[in-house]
Amino acid sequence: MIGARVSVTTSLGVTEGTLFTVDAGCVVLEQFLSSSSADSKANYTVFNADAISEFKVLAEAPSVGDGQKRAALPAVDADFVRSRAERAITKAAEDALRINPKVTARQQAIFDALSKTMPSEWHDDANNGSCIFLLKSVFIRPPFAPEDCVAKEGESTLLGRVQKMLAAIHKRLDADPRFRAA
Repeated sequence: MIGARVSVTTSLGVTEGTLFTVDAGCVVLEQFLSSSSADSKANYTVFNADAISEFKVLAEAPSVGDGQKRAALPAVDADFVRSRAERAITKAAEDALRINPKVTARQQAIFDALSKTMPSEWHDDANNGSCIFLLKSVFIRPPFAPEDCVAKEGESTLLGRVQKMLAAIHKRLDADPRFRAA
């Protein structure tokens, strides 16, 4: 079946591609970035075989006639793969630092929303617990409501903007059943 056009369904959705390999409990699909034969760049998606809920063959693999050899696999640019893996590991480590296991899902969602538009970091305070520190100028104490904001002296304009953003974030989260205030 290697080379067949397939569809793989997981809890994350459906992915189509060419079956590249099946090995040691994983399935690898190849998706070419361009239909041009001159441009042979492709993405490879690796699936844990246990996570696949449905596997469909959309088109059989091209047949190889008598005496013909299968086309050689394209060369793998090891330096590119290595640099891409290093970038992914670095990004995952940075993302892990943004998650605070000491706060609720709603509080983490507030932090995530704020960090999309301005530099944000978690700050542990002995008196207040986990606080959000924005732009090195504004502290937001739990439960992270607009009135829980404190800014450095001279940052009243920034404080007003942060309070407006927090009010909008709370309004959006109140409408989401996963994050309604308890």
